[in-house]
Amino acid sequence: MATSRPQVYVTQQQQEMLGAWENGGYCGLAGSILDMERNYSRQINESRTINQTQHMSHAIMLLSQPEELMPSILQNCLIEDIKNRTVPLDPRFKIIHAKQRQEDVACGLYINYLLDPRGYGLTVTEYEEFVEGMIACIENRTMRSHRSGFNIDQAATAYFLSYTGRAKNEIPNMRKSCSGKTNLQDFKASQAALIADAKAQKPTEVRIPGEAGFSINVHTRCYEHDKLQGSANFFRLARCVLNALWPARKFILHSVYVFQAFMALPEQKW
Repeated sequence: MATSRPQVYVTQQQQEMLGAWENGGYCGLAGSILDMERNYSRQINESRTINQTQHMSHAIMLLSQPEELMPSILQNCLIEDIKNRTVPLDPRFKIIHAKQRQEDVACGLYINYLLDPRGYGLTVTEYEEFVEGMIACIENRTMRSHRSGFNIDQAATAYFLSYTGRAKNEIPNMRKSCSGKTNLQDFKASQAALIADAKAQKPTEVRIPGEAGFSINVHTRCYEHDKLQGSANFFRLARCVLNALWPARKFILHSVYVFQAFMALPEQKW
């Protein structure tokens, strides 16, 4: 018997971006992103996106996946939709989590997600437990709501060691980076607001926001991310905490190559 589709939590910002996409396509979405950039950029009178292109003295053309992917991205269900074949995935854009091979070199934009193998996330209650686990791990203390005697830092470290085989001091280094006064305060505030909004929205699932990036070789870059290298420390720690709390669910990194990039130098003629 087919299972019902999860109702996934979507932020107000994502809903506004989806509306911009539906009304104006890529142009509408680009305008929405630039509006957000004005709010969040450290240099509010500059666009990092536009100025980066000007600084490099060339244009960057982007070849996208089928447009059907964009609503899935904005509704936090991209991996689920790909797994269920609800949206098409061009084989040329498949990311290989393997060391670089000559034939795999590709430049562009990618998104990483932390989900179970089916592309599913957490219930609201589980997400609250995950956030508490993150905070407890960062503060190096036990979880107040979890079973007695469970050491989240020890379990997260054990997952990291078993998956990467690297030095165990990387977890304390991640924790130290995340524990900076502003970083941790911002994380606590943003997650408290997200959980409150999710409870009001009453979804069946909350999914950890994806991590987007640009690389001249997406395969090598995402291979590094999969080995818990190069990502933001909160994102790296999140994978360890997820697998410490729910080892049987085997949360993994899903990577999608969304835009292939081509560079056009000024002297080129069209």
